[in-house]
Amino acid sequence: MPDRAPDTSNEQRKTLEAGLRRVLRALGPYLADLVLIGGWVPYLHRRYGGIERWDAGLSFTSELDVLVATGRLDARERPPLADLLRQAGLRPAGTPHGSAAGAAVWTADDGDSTVIEFLVPHAGPLQSRNPPVAVRGQIGIAALMLTDLGILERHTMFLQVSLDERAATALQDGSASDNRASVRVPRLGAYVLNKAMTFPRRIPRPGERVNPKRAKDLLYLRDIVAAGPHVTDVVRADVEHMLATDRIAQHAVDAAVSSVDFAAAGAYAEDIDRAAMMLVEREPDRSWGDARQDIEGYLTDCLEILRPFRSPDPRDAAGDFE
Repeated sequence: MPDRAPDTSNEQRKTLEAGLRRVLRALGPYLADLVLIGGWVPYLHRRYGGIERWDAGLSFTSELDVLVATGRLDARERPPLADLLRQAGLRPAGTPHGSAAGAAVWTADDGDSTVIEFLVPHAGPLQSRNPPVAVRGQIGIAALMLTDLGILERHTMFLQVSLDERAATALQDGSASDNRASVRVPRLGAYVLNKAMTFPRRIPRPGERVNPKRAKDLLYLRDIVAAGPHVTDVVRADVEHMLATDRIAQHAVDAAVSSVDFAAAGAYAEDIDRAAMMLVEREPDRSWGDARQDIEGYLTDCLEILRPFRSPDPRDAAGDFE
């Protein structure tokens, strides 16, 4: 198989990558205190994570999900984050994400489709829609509360990411470049667990019948499992490490296995249909039937990867963690 299956069109990918670098430059002084989660995680691992081979394409996104793990982001000697975002040409998106607490969603004001969404772990009573909460220590910045973010915050690593295309080329050909940012992202195994356990909880917005993010989550899972043994071995090793070092990681593993088991058994058929359509849009040489069969097959493979780690004692199947 080739090292790289087709991605989003090259022109579109470059445009979206430019939006990513724009946001990383704006967040620069705060990057060490933030975790970049969401659709960019597989790409960053593929390009900068030192994985030897990745045999599947990826979907790209204009949305950057940024986790403020503690809900607090002290400025200390740094410029206020809202000022940095405005200087980068980003503005609050307004209602419903803007409130007296500040703005949780920021968008480019020059026609760029880039969107930043700040998130914090959910606290308090669970409601169908929670208003944004202020990020303590930052005037004008709010965040949306989501459940099940803890696994993404507790199991992270830093990747050295280029901040312009010329620096990216320098990194790839081995030449020196100082134009890089140290970006904190979830480990690939933590990302898989989060996607697997949360896709069923994607609730449609008011007035909508479905939440398209559920299908996107399924496609992200497919892309990682389809990427081949060099990638799935990383996922397994990450899960082993999480279970060995994090006493509450087992809950995430069990929830992930349960969700993927339902999907592999035929549940979430409409969402798999939509994920198949997304895959065909990205890779037009596929038929819809082939894409759907592909996704179903890789969801089954995902289940086989995760199932040995489920309760009551994943060590019986996974081996000695010591």
